[in-house]
Order: sequence, then structure tokens, then C-alpha cells
Amino acid sequence: MYEENRSGFPVKKVILAILVLVVIFFILMWLFPTKGYLNNNSESASVTKTFSENIELIKDAAMGYYTDERLPQNTGDTEKMTLNDMIDKHLITEPVDSNNERCDLEKSYVEVTKEETEYLMKINLSCNDKTDYIRAHMGSYTYCVGDICEKKNLTNDEEKSEESTEPETTATENTSTSSNNSNDNCKFVKSVLKYTNYGNWSSWTKTKVNASNTRNVQTKVVNEKTGSQTKVYTTEVRANPSVSTVNGQKIYTCSSDYANAGRYDRKVICRKNINVYKEVPVYSNVTYYRYQDRKAYYDTDVKWASCNSNLSGYRKAS
Repeated sequence: MYEENRSGFPVKKVILAILVLVVIFFILMWLFPTKGYLNNNSESASVTKTFSENIELIKDAAMGYYTDERLPQNTGDTEKMTLNDMIDKHLITEPVDSNNERCDLEKSYVEVTKEETEYLMKINLSCNDKTDYIRAHMGSYTYCVGDICEKKNLTNDEEKSEESTEPETTATENTSTSSNNSNDNCKFVKSVLKYTNYGNWSSWTKTKVNASNTRNVQTKVVNEKTGSQTKVYTTEVRANPSVSTVNGQKIYTCSSDYANAGRYDRKVICRKNINVYKEVPVYSNVTYYRYQDRKAYYDTDVKWASCNSNLSGYRKAS
């Protein structure tokens, strides 16, 4: 009995050691990923980094392009510009993805929509390795250097600073208004017709387009085929006469459908004129038209003057 226990103890110890080694192996596999796993993560990080850099470059270029006069004018209106348009306008050079392949120039675009108090810009980038979009809010904020800029996510201290400046501006405006709107002055208003910038050119068409205050028209004249006509050409047909022998003498005969029909005692050429009808193309000058439109809208011009003033075109506000 004592001998059996001694012989069985080393076997259990060996099995336990093997189990411990297996557990340690799996723990090491979990803690230290394989080379392929690391490579995949590295490639994914490269795609994300390149894509993020490209979409930020497009956004920055669009932010610089969309100044007041290029923004949509009415709430709900949208202005769209493809990546191809941006390259044509020399706003940006053609971006490439992480594999050095060009991105789609038409499916990639910038779209700006006018909302009630600000603008929403959508930047969509479509490449072979990744397709996604981001959004940015734009408006006339107190911290803008120019007319408009991207909306910032302000900290609490920055928000308080922004709020503290607003009452001062309002107070100044109220003081100015109060000064203008004194007992001796009244507010006069006038509607002024204004126009937006012209949009993109239409495609060329043969349909006549007339210019107007809101439509700019260009024309071009092209000499092109406009139809065909039948022309008649007269041509001479020649043929050898038929030959026969009468009383040992050769007789040459032109049949009746030839101009010189008859019998001859010498060799002649049978001749006749025929008309040939042929369709020939007709070329003419054709005028093509293309146009670009703009929108007309009315704005209110305000003047303060003595209540007894008679300002041409202005009416006293109620």
C-alpha cells in the first residue's frame, strides 16, 4: 500500500504542472496579441488618420469659401459644392486615401443649409478605404474673426465671458436707439431691392433664353448639320453598240434609249444623259444658349430723421 502511494504521487504532480503551463500559455496569448493582429490595428489607425486629415482639410477650405454672399439666403435653402467643384475653384488639391488612391470627386461634397439662426455644414468624403461625413455649425458669433465662423464648444468660463459681453452690446444699441428715437426724431423705412450672387451655369441648349434682371445669358454660334436636301446631277452614260452582219457588212446599232439611236456602218459609241438623285447634308449656323440665375429679395433700409422730414422713398414707421 505504501509503495502504490509513492508511485502515484509523481504522476499527479506532472499532470498538475502541465495544466498550469497550459493556463499560463493562454494568458500570455491574451496579453500579447499576434503580429497579424497588431498589423491590422496599425492599418486601421492609418486609414482613420488619413481620412480624418482629408475631411478636415475639405472643411477648412469650405469654411474659407462660404462667406456671406455665397451662403444660402432663405431658411431651408441649401448650397452644394462637390469635391470636383472645389478642385476646379483651386480651393483644395485632390486628396488621396491611405492606399494613395484618389477619392470620389462627385460623391464627396460639401453642403450648407440655412437654419433659423445659423448654418449647418455637412462634409461628406467617399474614398475606397472609407466613406463617412461630419457636420459643423456656422454662424455670426461674438468670437468670430470674420463675418462667420464655426461654432465652438465653449467651457463654462468662456460661456460666462460671452454672456457678459452681450448685455454691454445690447446696452450700447439701446442707448443708440434711445438717442435716435428721441422726441425730435422718427424712424423712416424703405424697401430696397437686392440680389443674391449668380448660381452655376446651365447646360447649353438650342431653346432660346432671354436675359432679365435675375438671369444672365450667354450664347454661342455653331455651324452644324441641320438637315439634308436632294440634289439632281446629270451624267453621261456611254456604251458600245450591238454588232450584226448584213450581206457581209458589219452593222453597228445603238438602241432607242440612247440619244444617238440608229444603225451605223462604222463603229460608234452609244451615248445618253441620265439624272442622278443624291441626298446631301445641309449645314447652318445654330445659336446655343446657357444661363445662370440669381434671386431677388427685398431688404429694409432704416433712417432716423426729424418727424417732419419728407425723405424720398421712405415712409414713417408706425
